Amino acid sequence: MTLSSQRLTNGPGSNERPSFSPDGKRIVFCSTREGKSQIYVMRVDGSEVEPLTSQGNNYGPAWSGYSP
Repeated sequence: MTLSSQRLTNGPGSNERPSFSPDGKRIVFCSTREGKSQIYVMRVDGSEVEPLTSQGNNYGPAWSGYSP
């Protein structure tokens, strides 16, 4: 079996601590793309990136009761 990788994020800042949703359809992660560390969610193909937080510094995203 051959494994491959694909870049899902780009632009300024760092994107860290990815975690797959229980159903495997989304990824939650921390990003400093807007300055302070915020939490974002996106589809596993890298589309539909949405911020979940916008104030303070937020780290360590985890799945709990998320319902798209």
